[in-house]
Amino acid sequence: MAAADLLAVAVGQQDRQLRKAVADLARQLEDRERRAHFAEHNRKQFAKRQAVESQLRSAETQAVDAGTHLASLQAQLATLTRFWHYFKKRSLSHHIESARSLASSAEATLAEARAAFEAMEKEGSPEFPGLSLDARRAINVAAIAYAEVLCLRLVKTRLVSLAREATARREVADDYGSRAECESLMAEIARARALIQARTNIAQEVKTRSERLKQIARYRGANDSSPTPESIAFGEGDVLAGETLGASAARMPNVLAEDTWDLFRVLLR
Repeated sequence: MAAADLLAVAVGQQDRQLRKAVADLARQLEDRERRAHFAEHNRKQFAKRQAVESQLRSAETQAVDAGTHLASLQAQLATLTRFWHYFKKRSLSHHIESARSLASSAEATLAEARAAFEAMEKEGSPEFPGLSLDARRAINVAAIAYAEVLCLRLVKTRLVSLAREATARREVADDYGSRAECESLMAEIARARALIQARTNIAQEVKTRSERLKQIARYRGANDSSPTPESIAFGEGDVLAGETLGASAARMPNVLAEDTWDLFRVLLR
């Protein structure tokens, strides 16, 4: 395999590893938020059901009571058959009209309560709106942290600088020097791949760097999901090669500003 081909494979492997890590985290957070979304819906639905059922029971009771009262008055009126019952019948007739009006109103209230209950029964679960802004920000911060960890893992190789050049160029170069230089590059790339495949403690490293990024990340707008590149710039002493300090130290690249490992294709909008 040529040096250019091996470099493309090595860089592509880091891209895929980063994409997989982001996809796994996005899936975990989406599952969590989806469960929380439906749990909240069920909680609200339970409270709503109790209120609607209470209104329905109250309306049923009122309708029964109003109907019973009306029937009682009508039964009393039926017993007043003598002429001397005239004034009592007239008074009772007024009460009956009022009772009939109340019974009609109670029946209308009952019909509304039944309609509200039936409508509630037909309600389906609301559609999950997707990942929240906080979740997308957390995923993007983790992606940036993962890209930084990849850089840290490759501190003793040239793969980071070569990947940055490849990303900026967006095309595969076909000239990597002499045969000896190409063989040396191929050996270095192979060593870098071995370093990346050793995934020991990588989750803890990503978590540690994510916590740092959360503290310093700033966003241009209230709805932006990706931090500004300048907000995650590294301070004095944050170097790749810890044993080499000073002007010759290998600085941690701003992976967001430099689009290291094709980071912009991974970040969630």
